[in-house]
Amino acid sequence: SPLDTPASSLFSGLKVISLCTLLSRVLGLVRDVGMAVLFGNGAVMDAFTVAFRIPNLARRFFGEGALTAAFLPVFVGEMEKHGRPSAWKVGSAVLVLLGVSLCFLVLVAELALWGLSLWGPITSEGQLLIQLTAIMLPYLVLICLSAQMSAMLHALGHFTWPALVPVLLNVVWIAGIWWIAPRFASPLQQVTVVSVCILIAGVLQMIAPWPTLCR
Repeated sequence: SPLDTPASSLFSGLKVISLCTLLSRVLGLVRDVGMAVLFGNGAVMDAFTVAFRIPNLARRFFGEGALTAAFLPVFVGEMEKHGRPSAWKVGSAVLVLLGVSLCFLVLVAELALWGLSLWGPITSEGQLLIQLTAIMLPYLVLICLSAQMSAMLHALGHFTWPALVPVLLNVVWIAGIWWIAPRFASPLQQVTVVSVCILIAGVLQMIAPWPTLCR
């Protein structure tokens, strides 16, 4: 646990987090430049920004916000009092409950978007927003579960994978912008490709820390 982690290990973890955060910010700048070059300022970029903001906002509530703040002390306390097996049961229960709840929430939202696209008087810009939101909504589940696993790894004194999670998103996003999307002629196809790349990045963000957490 963090209470038993040597100061040298904590300092090493701080260096890893700082370097990965710096790398993520640099990659984020490259990503933003690529998005501006590919789409400019217009309806496509506006629709993408709003669609991505929805799962990103949920991440702040369910992934790195109040839930993590409430969960982490319980996880650490359980580990200190009853050992890692008991803490693992608590962490597993939270992951399962969070995953099931968010999947249900996403399913309801997807059905609502589907109904809105069928029966509502929607403009072409609104239809694009609905389409991109439907593609990226599952990212909400993936990034929130990834954030909870990162919190557990922090409690266990592992800092590398939690620090690399945002880097993974930017790397896949940049690959989508610079190498995959330009192969398509239509901006609508290009923005769809970028949205799918973000979903793929979410899968990688959730899978990558898992082996370390299991060990």
